[in-house]
Amino acid sequence: MTAALSPPPPCVAAGSADELTDRLKNLLIFEEGRIVRNGLHVSYRDSKGIATIGYGFNLEDGGAAGVLRRVTAKTTSDLIAKAAFLTEPEAQSLLLISEFVALNGVCRHFPRFRVIDLPRQIVLSAMVYQMGEARFGKFRRLIPAVQAQDWPAATASMEQSKWSRSDSPLRARRMAAAMRTGAFPPFARPSPPGQRFAAPIAADGLDTATPTDAGAPPERKPWPFDNE
Repeated sequence: MTAALSPPPPCVAAGSADELTDRLKNLLIFEEGRIVRNGLHVSYRDSKGIATIGYGFNLEDGGAAGVLRRVTAKTTSDLIAKAAFLTEPEAQSLLLISEFVALNGVCRHFPRFRVIDLPRQIVLSAMVYQMGEARFGKFRRLIPAVQAQDWPAATASMEQSKWSRSDSPLRARRMAAAMRTGAFPPFARPSPPGQRFAAPIAADGLDTATPTDAGAPPERKPWPFDNE
């Protein structure tokens, strides 16, 4: 079963869409971590106790079951109970779908998103991916600061938030540094030529191909290590 991906939202410049989604994907693979046993993704509880699988996919979200059906016949309940597991291509498909959801969310906050430089676009998109569009919308000072391209004020808003103080302090520090300087966050790097995964899934849920960069994600476990 192959997940059909929508094109990037209109606020993403066509010329930078591929680089944005590729670098963002690689950053999220690092920041979210993963739990893999015998080559299969196993569900776990994140730092807030939420059942999660793959690269930060929230199994308890109201829309999780619908997204999952686009990728596999496995159910959220079976995955939470560890009666089922995800293959690497399935986890990658969920990551790509969730990435496009985050991009649509960030575009709703920043209609002129395309005028922001690419490293900061990645920072904002990664924040929406991690915390969701609604929670991101509570950054009342960050959003107008970004719209005004006041990067010191935007950085200060990030650094003074609960997200930075207690939720994900080291992750937030990395994102704030990129917001301040306009440099790409660590691990927001382009994939080698020909190694952008396509996440092919067979109708029976088995891999139809081994992604060429299947071994690329850093071996980094999620919480309690996600603040490192």
